[in-house]
Amino acid sequence: MWRNDLEAKQVLEWTQELKQIKLDYIHRQIIKETCKLKERNGVVDF
Repeated sequence: MWRNDLEAKQVLEWTQELKQIKLDYIHRQIIKETCKLKERNGVVDF
């Protein structure tokens, strides 16, 4: 599929980076939503 090992390695690195970016984003969204829910319920424990 890839022309050479270097290309395959590069694609793998990009894939890993994208996964990390996605995970970081999801994590931030969860924290944001959790904070909203806590505020709505009158719970503040940061």
